[in-house]
Amino acid sequence: ARRRRARASGTLVDFGLLDALSLRRYARTFKLRMRAVRSKRELVELIDCHFATLGVSECEVIEMFVDKLHRQADELRAQHHRAYEQWLLSAQQRQQQLTQQQQQQQQQQQ
Repeated sequence: ARRRRARASGTLVDFGLLDALSLRRYARTFKLRMRAVRSKRELVELIDCHFATLGVSECEVIEMFVDKLHRQADELRAQHHRAYEQWLLSAQQRQQQLTQQQQQQQQQQQ
């Protein structure tokens, strides 16, 4: 297993794992000056330094992210359950209608 180690900036985030397009989007989003940046390595260093200045607690962000995923999963389960209940009710109503139609047809035949 690969051990995570702190970068020179003190962060655990390895921006070098991202592709150049994602790195450029990050830089554009935060309006970082990229004029002197010529390589991906330089871009990673620029973003790494910027990220370190944000004062973000990486552990806290990860915890909040996981909590959000759990809430979304709970909501998706609830939505699925509601949709299943609606489908089941609809199927029961269709079955009742078919049963009533069959009973009416039998009465008419008699």
